[in-house]
Amino acid sequence: SKYSKKWLHSFDHTTGIIFVVNLNDFDQYQTVDGQRVNALKHSRDLFKKIVNDEVFKYTPIMLIFDQYDLFKRKIENGGSINTAFNGYNDDSSDIEKSMNYIKNSFMNKVENKQKRRGIYIHCTSYYGNNFNQIKQIFKDVQHIKLTRNLDIGGLL
Repeated sequence: SKYSKKWLHSFDHTTGIIFVVNLNDFDQYQTVDGQRVNALKHSRDLFKKIVNDEVFKYTPIMLIFDQYDLFKRKIENGGSINTAFNGYNDDSSDIEKSMNYIKNSFMNKVENKQKRRGIYIHCTSYYGNNFNQIKQIFKDVQHIKLTRNLDIGGLL
């Protein structure tokens, strides 16, 4: 929105970005600036604006796709990501292909994909209820902090 640029520069010393996407939103719509938009596409557009902003150009990203269990159930019951993505041509009942298409649609919006930046992708179900998912997310957060400190110390 027009207001996001006003606060964005308050985060110029951010160590990392954690961006959570509700996968269950692929068939939901919301009103943004007076227009009806697909909620998942709106999340993707917001993600694009944040991760490509000059302030965050080199900031590590943790992209968390949440509510995978609900997403999976919708696909199994006949839902399709074609609702949000007209260009999706694969089998609409294939959960993994649908998920990979969504992941790629987000990753294609990232302009700086240098390995040194660090881009971490996670899928979670029933957020906060799966210890192994949360454990891996915390490992990635630790990796971001360690890499950042090594970089500041001139060791990378």
